[in-house]
Amino acid sequence: MYEGTHTPVVSKVLFDKVQKVLALMSDKKSVQERILLLERNAAAWLEPMRKWLNEASMLDEIAKSKDYTSKKKSPSKKSSARTSPSTRDLW
Repeated sequence: MYEGTHTPVVSKVLFDKVQKVLALMSDKKSVQERILLLERNAAAWLEPMRKWLNEASMLDEIAKSKDYTSKKKSPSKKSSARTSPSTRDLW
């Protein structure tokens, strides 16, 4: 590079671009770490969610059926707001 082309304006533009690249690389690393954490902890929320969905689909079938004895034998768990994992638990 020639001595005369390295002006303060060029230096500022290059500095800004380098800062932006570094910020993007940092964001990428954070997202990759988050993905790894969610993949490692998938069993912690995936299996309870699967069970909850299975029970919910059974309750729907039981409610639509005319078999009153199966309605009495439905899962005895009381529904609550904490039955399924919240998005707060995932983040």
